[in-house]
Amino acid sequence: MTVDERFTVRVASPKLRFNAAHFVAFGSDSCEPIHGHDFRVSVTIEGQLSPTGWIVDFVVLEEILHGIVADFDHALLIPEASPWVKVIKNADVIEITVGARSWRFPSQDCRFLPIPNVTAELLTQYIGMRVREQLLSRAEGREGRLTTMTVELSEAEGCTASWSCALARKPDLQDS
Repeated sequence: MTVDERFTVRVASPKLRFNAAHFVAFGSDSCEPIHGHDFRVSVTIEGQLSPTGWIVDFVVLEEILHGIVADFDHALLIPEASPWVKVIKNADVIEITVGARSWRFPSQDCRFLPIPNVTAELLTQYIGMRVREQLLSRAEGREGRLTTMTVELSEAEGCTASWSCALARKPDLQDS
C-alpha cells in the first residue's frame, strides 16, 4: 500500500431501513407535529487492510447496524434527555407533553433514546456511537486497523445527516 492510499467499505442494504415517527421540540413551548419517515441508514468504515486483504466483514457490519435500528421500526422515537419534552411512563401508556401540546401512546409503540431531541443529526450520532462501541469490542476494532467511521441517515430523498468519528483505538497503558 502506498502512503496516499485509503481503503473504505460501505454497507447500505435494504435491510438497513426502518419506518418511525418522531417530532422535534423547538423549545419548552413549541414542537413540530408528530410525523414519520422511511429512514435509511448506512455506514462507511475506513481502515488498513488485514493480512488477508480486507477492512471489516460486510456481513458483520450489516448485522451490527441492523441490530441497532431494527427496534426502531414502526415505533415513535422519544428523546429521553430533552429539557423540553416531559414524559410520564406508566405500565401501558406513555404521556408526552411539550408546552400546551400533549399526547398519549401505548408504551409498546415507544422507543426512548438518550438524546435531547430526535433530529436526524442526533439520531445519526446515537446510532453511530452504538456501532462504534460494538465494532471496538470485536477483534477488528481492537486491532487498531479501523481508522474512521461515517454513519449516514436519510429521512427523505435528498435529506441526509452524517456523523463521523475516529475508530483507531489508543493503546492501553498495559499495551505499551
